[in-house]
Amino acid sequence: MYQLLYIDDDPVERRLMRAVAPAGFDVTTCRTAQELKALIDSPTFEYHVALVDYRLDQNFAPHFKTGIEITKALLERNPEMGIVGFSVYLGPQVNPGAGKIIADWLHAGAAWFCDKTEILSDSFGRTLQILQRFAERYERWKTLFAEAQRLDLRKYEGLADTLNLADRIARLPSNVLILGETGTGKELLARRIHERSGRRGPFVVGNCANLRGELAEVILHGQEMHHNDPRARGFPKPGWFEQANGGTLFLDEVGDMPLEAQASLLRVLQERKVRRVLGVDEIEVDFRLLSATNHALKQEAQAGIFREDLFFRLEAFPITVRPLRERRADIPELVQTFRRKYCAEFGLQIEFSEEIISYLSRRDYPGNVRELENLVQRFVALSTSLQPSLEDVRNIEQLTLSPANAKSEKKVINSLTEYGSAIANWMECHLGEIGKSPDLRTKTAFVRAAVNATHEELEVPSRFPHTERYVLESLIRTSHPSLYKKLSEALKDNSRR
Repeated sequence: MYQLLYIDDDPVERRLMRAVAPAGFDVTTCRTAQELKALIDSPTFEYHVALVDYRLDQNFAPHFKTGIEITKALLERNPEMGIVGFSVYLGPQVNPGAGKIIADWLHAGAAWFCDKTEILSDSFGRTLQILQRFAERYERWKTLFAEAQRLDLRKYEGLADTLNLADRIARLPSNVLILGETGTGKELLARRIHERSGRRGPFVVGNCANLRGELAEVILHGQEMHHNDPRARGFPKPGWFEQANGGTLFLDEVGDMPLEAQASLLRVLQERKVRRVLGVDEIEVDFRLLSATNHALKQEAQAGIFREDLFFRLEAFPITVRPLRERRADIPELVQTFRRKYCAEFGLQIEFSEEIISYLSRRDYPGNVRELENLVQRFVALSTSLQPSLEDVRNIEQLTLSPANAKSEKKVINSLTEYGSAIANWMECHLGEIGKSPDLRTKTAFVRAAVNATHEELEVPSRFPHTERYVLESLIRTSHPSLYKKLSEALKDNSRR
């Protein structure tokens, strides 16, 4: 059935329903501004066409004065639906200014007009054909867009082994840790595992990089309403664990999870119960945990940056998604998939030659599939030709600076070893300053100064611990024992003086 939205302050829906039912239309009537606003705000809003009256009574004022304002609101919500305007007021004999009104309505996005008396007569057949044509066009667009949005992982040879492993473990209740560089499609793989798991609950995605400060507990466990504020809205508020009950919880960027949140996650995995913030009762939860990270999580667990006991919980089944440079055979199919996706989204029909696809297949993609998708999106949006040349593509590519060529004022620290060496170098250079400066007379003050100086000169990831005790005992003492000895002796001499 096609969905027809009929907007009129004085509707004649019975006659209209009899006229459009043989053509496969189901009619929804809207008589007031409140009804219309509720429809537009609804997440299930999907109509193929709309019949909109021009003159409206006070039931639509002041939000919608005429059908032109309604047309704008409908097309803003769904730009692909067809709008047919009607009115007995727009005949030349009734209104000499009808021509300007129709021109303004056309500019707002209406595609056809008819007199309201046609709905009550046999002459409605012509308008019905227009409605049917718009409905068929919308249905074709919806199918095309859905196909363009769907990324079928089975087409990609470079992912065959990974997909086979994912499908084999999909129905197991065990935790899965998905490893791979940023932009390789780890969330897509997690969704595939969830879809094949047989679990009927939701697929909940949580970005662990957002778990900072006191809000982390609320995000994970949820919150009850505070007893001192009974008027507060939105409570009780379920957290990620509770939202995923019966389904799958996908923790993205799990390597960025703070240590406090790691402890909370470990306890829930052990007890399978949560207690909301400000709550008293424990709530049983049953979810399948999938995690993803681009960190070397095993090395970070051994270095003490990530909880080792939690790491062994997460990696019951580790799966690695290879970067795009290691599966270049997938690039041509990815290029065509993204081209179809953005052609449907932008309403264009751009074609890429074999020369362009070959050129894109030879490039390096530090951002992997995400970088390739962004590149194809720009080519589709900015191409001035339906069949751009390789030179056109290169000119568009030069409009932006790729991550590989981007200039950084600071050198980026990539490993804990580099971080420890940078701090040790600063300490070696400034070791003689201990005792001379009132601010460096204690061991912790000297280490804090070294950490601050290193952070000013270098870009250090936030996941590396910065506490004086950790830096001194876990980095300097183990990796630079001679420096640690010098530092201890210098501080002893300082205390004697």
